[in-house]
Amino acid sequence: MTLWALPIPVTQTDSTILVRSSSGLYCALVLLSATPVAGMTSLFAQQFGRETAPAAESITLSTLLSILTLPLFAVLARGISMF
Repeated sequence: MTLWALPIPVTQTDSTILVRSSSGLYCALVLLSATPVAGMTSLFAQQFGRETAPAAESITLSTLLSILTLPLFAVLARGISMF
């Protein structure tokens, strides 16, 4: 993981704290954080002259991991929103 991508989860976590009062919106944001990388990643890499193979690999890996993360985050979001 590169350092420039590190603030993204922190920013997303901060935004979920702000909407904690709306449990439906909070659950949606938690589930959104478990979704795979967008397919546009590879297209952007090609458009800006970067290597497309790492972009395609990240899409594949994140899609496979989402099989585990989406149900886990759904349970987590539901459990946290009950408080």
